[in-house]
Amino acid sequence: MTSRRNFLTGAAATGIAFCGCGMLDAARAQPKAPRLPVKIGDLLILKSSVNRAFNTSMEIGVKCWVENYVSGKTRHVASAYLTFVAVDEHGKRKPVPPLIQETEEDKRRYEDAGRRRELRMEEAARRAEITQKKANP
Repeated sequence: MTSRRNFLTGAAATGIAFCGCGMLDAARAQPKAPRLPVKIGDLLILKSSVNRAFNTSMEIGVKCWVENYVSGKTRHVASAYLTFVAVDEHGKRKPVPPLIQETEEDKRRYEDAGRRRELRMEEAARRAEITQKKANP
């Protein structure tokens, strides 16, 4: 049985392919919506978009819906932001191409991704400080 995270990671990798970045390492997954059950026989619909390309990483937004093929009802079951790092054949980070925002929606996703990154970096700094204080009381 394939996990929902595998579906989301696969969809994100599909979005990354549009950037032509080659090899990637998954760096972080951040769920953004409650996950709901998917029943056997439901059609899984995944949509992904590159929200922002940073220096060597990019954020991919993924939404997952299911459609009941009998009733035709569609419902949103999960969403996540995934961060991937571009790497070369030796596993070293490499730059990713810039992302061009063409629509207002693209611009909104770009700015939102920047804010999420800032929050992640602040949280990482807080955790490092706490860890350091515990190691050196």
